[in-house]
Amino acid sequence: NYGAALQVNQSHNVDSLPNAGDYAKYGTAAAPELSATTSKTGDGTAFINGPAISMQAKVEFNVMFMIAELEGKTVKVLADGVAVDAEAIEYLDSGEYRIARVAIKAIEMRSTYTIALYDGDTPVSKVITTSVEALCLQNINNNRNVDLANALMCYGDSVSAFANK
Repeated sequence: NYGAALQVNQSHNVDSLPNAGDYAKYGTAAAPELSATTSKTGDGTAFINGPAISMQAKVEFNVMFMIAELEGKTVKVLADGVAVDAEAIEYLDSGEYRIARVAIKAIEMRSTYTIALYDGDTPVSKVITTSVEALCLQNINNNRNVDLANALMCYGDSVSAFANK
């Protein structure tokens, strides 16, 4: 259902949806229960914009940090308190901003992510605490991409249930 909802959302190959025909029996129409929130804490001076959720080739958070001097600054990301592998973070730097693109594993849609820009061990931006669940709920509450958000969370819950059986 997630693949089908994404194809419809992106107007891509809508005549051949992956949840049609024989595969329809594997989907669910039940909306998942969502309750997570996003917060920004701390008093860092670097401007932070986001997180936004991207659902293209992979699900990822996009977070933009703006500060006059990026030299020596690093983005640190934790998932449920554990440092995220550097390979899961891509960067785009341009002048005074750095965009961190954090890839999210399907099994981690309800995991709590903590993201901030640091100078050594000191955060120089506010610290964001969020999850895919929180951003999906925000979209649903704002009546944006409701079917896609529900399908994404059902997909993540299914992967998690399968991995933990």
